[in-house]
Parts: sequence; C-alpha cells; structure tokens
Amino acid sequence: MEIVLQLVLIGLLALVIAIIGNIAGFGGGVFLVPSLILLFDIEGAVSVASILIAMIIPVIIGSFGAWRRDEVDFKMGIVFGIPSAIGAFLGALSLGQIPEIIIVIFISVVASIFGIRIIIITARRNKNGTDKHDDTSKSMIIWKKINSLKPIINVRRNDKSYEVSLPIAVLIGLTLGLIAGLFGVSGGWIQVPIFIIFFGLDPLLASGTSLFIIVIKATAGAITYIVEGSIAIDWWIVLSLVVGMSIGVVIGHWLKGKLKTKYVSYIVGVVLLLIVIFTVISTALQWGT
Repeated sequence: MEIVLQLVLIGLLALVIAIIGNIAGFGGGVFLVPSLILLFDIEGAVSVASILIAMIIPVIIGSFGAWRRDEVDFKMGIVFGIPSAIGAFLGALSLGQIPEIIIVIFISVVASIFGIRIIIITARRNKNGTDKHDDTSKSMIIWKKINSLKPIINVRRNDKSYEVSLPIAVLIGLTLGLIAGLFGVSGGWIQVPIFIIFFGLDPLLASGTSLFIIVIKATAGAITYIVEGSIAIDWWIVLSLVVGMSIGVVIGHWLKGKLKTKYVSYIVGVVLLLIVIFTVISTALQWGT
C-alpha cells in the first residue's frame, strides 16, 4: 500500500511540474531529480535515469502540440538537437563523476543570471511597446561577434530571421546534452533563455523549439542508460512519471494557448529564479541529513 501511495504522489508531483515546464519549455528534471531524492528517498542515479527515460513521451506530446500552433522551428531544433544528443550520450556514460557542489553552483549561478536578465528584457520591451531584440548593449555586441563565426545558418520565421553560427550551436548543443545526461535534467531551463536573450526568438517559439530539442537529447540519454545497463531502473517509477507528466503537459499546453507572449517570458524568468531557490534549499536539506 505504501508503494502504491508513493507512486501516486510521484505522479501528482510530476503532473504539477510538467504543467509549468510545458509553458516555459523545460522538461522539469531540475525540480524532479532532487524531489525524488529528498521526498521519496530514491537513489540519485536511479532518479536521474528514471526521469530522463520518463521524459520522452511527455515532451513528444508537448512538442507536437507546439508544432500544431506553429511554435517549433525544426531547422534550429535539429542544429542544436544533434549535438545535444551526442552530449547526452556522453553525459549518461559519465553519470556521478561530477561533485554535487559543482552542480549546485552551476545551476544556481546560470539560472540566476538568465532569470533576472529575461525579466529585465521583458519589462523593457513592454515599456517601450516593442518586441524587437535589443542588440545595442556591450554584451550583445560581443555576442554578435561570437555568433558571426562561420558557417552561418539563416533561420527564417514568418517576417523574422535569425542567424546562428554552426560552431556555436554545436558547442551549446553539446553542453546542454552533457547537462541532460549527467544530471537528469532536460537543459530546457538553459536553452530557452539562450534562444530568447542571445538569438532573439519569440518566447513561444523558443519554448516550443526547446521541447523538440529535449525529445532528441532525452531519447539519446535514455537509450544509453537502458543499453549500458549499470543502473537498476525502477520501471514503476518511470510509469508513474510518464502518466503524471503526460497529463501535465496537456494541461500546460492548453494554458499556454491562453497566455500572451509577454507572460510566457515572465514565467520563464520566475521559474528560473525558483530553480535557484529550490536547488539551494534541497541541497542544504540533503547535506543536513
């Protein structure tokens, strides 16, 4: 009976996290991994592998829904997705090799910077009454030079166009894939801000494209865990996560259709700051036990 109750609670937790994750373009692993470890006393490696495997079906559902609303750029998704898959494969093979304190510092610093930056950018755009990408700051001028490394891929979307440096895309994709494979998190919490801040993507397009990329790298990481076979995966936990996340994704997709673009940007920023708070608190609790 206790096992059944645990699976139900895991499913409900996954449902809530998936609602938020689908709106923001995140897989939700950054919340789920510490939750399974702290709340349900599930081994870290098992949590990471289970979440990455369970994530596949929900993000397929989410990316399909985003595609139906024309919120997925497949060209950009493939450019970032293929190196992400390679990174996820390498990360899955290296699970457990990085000290937890490094993970906590990395997640906290990156999420803080991106969260604050997105909120500021969104507030500035709303104040100026424009959705144009601001590329006049010093940091963005430097970024434009970095993103000019050839070959360049031109992505056209309706009346907008985006330029992506292939070497930079490969580097970012590999890094995000490594994060997914190592930590059991989708990396969407990094790639969505990158798409919005550095490449100027519309938040809805960034969110939908992020879900498509997560499909690619989560599948690569999951296959690696299953084939490699060194981690005893609890398939009942996987099933509970799949059911909860799938329902949450459907609800999140419906809610996202009701939101204006600026609210999606704010949600992304706030969720990033919540990730920082949650990561720090969960780590402190874990060290205190």
